[in-house]
Order: sequence, then C-alpha cells, then structure tokens
Amino acid sequence: MMRLIATFTPRAGAAENVRAILRATAEASRREAGVLAYDLYAPTEGGDTLITIESYTDAAAFEAHLASAHVVRAQAALDGLLAHEAAVQTLDPLMPTSCEDEQR
Repeated sequence: MMRLIATFTPRAGAAENVRAILRATAEASRREAGVLAYDLYAPTEGGDTLITIESYTDAAAFEAHLASAHVVRAQAALDGLLAHEAAVQTLDPLMPTSCEDEQR
C-alpha cells in the first residue's frame, strides 16, 4: 500500500477555484482502480490551505492516477492558482494501518 499527503496553498483570491478543482479531482479519483482512499480536507483552524490524504494499492496505481485524464486536467487548471508547487509527502507506516486491520 502507498499513502501520501499533498498540501495545496492557493494564491490570494484563488481559494474557491482551487477548492472546486480539487473536489472534482477527488470525486473522479475515488472511482479509479487502485485508489483505496482519496480525501480532501481544510484545516479546522481556517485558512485557505487544502490537504489531500491519499491511499493506493501500490506505486503503479499511483503512477496510473498521475497519468489519468482528470489529474492532467486538474494540473493544467491549477497552473497559476497556487502560491507554490503542492507539497507531497509519501508516508511509511510505523504500525499496521487501520485499513489493513479491517482486511483481517
């Protein structure tokens, strides 16, 4: 399993557009083979930062996700709307994940 967190910081005035693009991307991504979870969050404390928490069956599923038409469209649509490139962190589990526990 592959998990990651991506953080998106919109430019001033672009937050609603970025939110709409990421919401549509999340909805389409959830229907992809190999995507176990794709969730979009905003910090409870407020602000315009948006975060996706994503889980894939493996690295190949993630690569297929990146090549999908809706992700390519989203990347083009986000061009110029972000304060800087999205920060992506791949995660290594330190114990069995709750998803893995549910499969037992």
